[in-house]
Amino acid sequence: MKLSYPKEIEICLDLLNEEFEAYIVGGAVRNQLMNIACSDYDITTSATPEQITEVFINYRVFNSGKKHGSIGVLIDKTLVEITTYRIESDYPDHRHPKTVSFTDDLKLDLQRRDFTINTLCYNNKMGLVDHYDGLEDFNRCILRTVKDPEISFFEDSLRILRAIRIASELNFKIDKDTKNAIFNNIQYLNYVSIDRFSQEFSKFVVSEKFCDYLMEYLEVFAMFIPELDTLKKNDVLFHRSLMAIREADKINYRLALLFVHLNPTSVIQSASTFIMMAKRLNFNNEITGTVARFIQNANIDMRNDKCLIKKRLNQFGDSFLDFLAFRKYFDLSDDQYTAITKSVGTIIANNECYSLKQLHINGDDLIKLGLSGNQISITLNKLLDLVINDKIDNNKYKLIDATEKLIQK
Repeated sequence: MKLSYPKEIEICLDLLNEEFEAYIVGGAVRNQLMNIACSDYDITTSATPEQITEVFINYRVFNSGKKHGSIGVLIDKTLVEITTYRIESDYPDHRHPKTVSFTDDLKLDLQRRDFTINTLCYNNKMGLVDHYDGLEDFNRCILRTVKDPEISFFEDSLRILRAIRIASELNFKIDKDTKNAIFNNIQYLNYVSIDRFSQEFSKFVVSEKFCDYLMEYLEVFAMFIPELDTLKKNDVLFHRSLMAIREADKINYRLALLFVHLNPTSVIQSASTFIMMAKRLNFNNEITGTVARFIQNANIDMRNDKCLIKKRLNQFGDSFLDFLAFRKYFDLSDDQYTAITKSVGTIIANNECYSLKQLHINGDDLIKLGLSGNQISITLNKLLDLVINDKIDNNKYKLIDATEKLIQK
């Protein structure tokens, strides 16, 4: 079996294999077998950190991870991480090994890894190396821990989340013993940091089988998001959300669809609850703000009416089409979505006015007419409303005339 990798990776393998053993390991091998693009390559080697540094004496190296056996090598502006075979033991916090020692035995190094499909190794000299039946599990679409799963999850509880996320991404089934161990060791998730959970959950949300695995392992994710238990109590709304999520692709849409019913009677309260939850989980501000806005406006009027669409364009600005896509998944029919999108295109193509910056009158003009302070912004918004509702043309002279009439009132 011949696999191909970027030239920077080939250079590293060739140089290391002149004197030592070196392989690409883990996800990069798995992705090659599945024809999935990969941007992250891990190289494992029998060479010690000092020996790695010596091999790459003509390259720039980074030693920040040397204590743990990792050396970074810069090749043609690409940073490649190379790690010495190692043995890990003692996991007092159920996350990190207390003891790390180097070895020249590849099989011992692979034994410390999470899942059999991530133990597959490759180089051009030896081809595909498989010490733990990873290829068989790969071909059967099975996710299984390398060690006894009870031990594996006891040592590193993050593997519980990774198992579900990876299986969902790859559309694999989780091995029966591995699944049982997930629920047997669920209490150790208390040792996983919020940041690490959020990283895994963000990847999980956009995975292929998210809805199926969320239902199957709801108890796991409710350890960090107890709001999921609240959602689950309303089966009808919860299943409606899951059906919509299956059609959506982006994380913003999926999160909004999942949490829009946090308060079944008020999207305003749902949005507020989501913001508090997102802050607790350290979601980034952009995702939090976008999702909260989607949820808060999930029930606002959305019809193929030109005046209404202009109001929405003014309300949402450049993010309107993104919001419209969310509403397509949430409640708009395909015909409604297509018609509204077409109207938006016409409005923009004809440069029809829907924002203050398009209005053919500005604050300076109103100052000349004797207005000041907040009178200016109030009047501009009144004028914009008249234009949007087709009660007046977006013409400077007509806008000045309309302003004078407003002043007289």
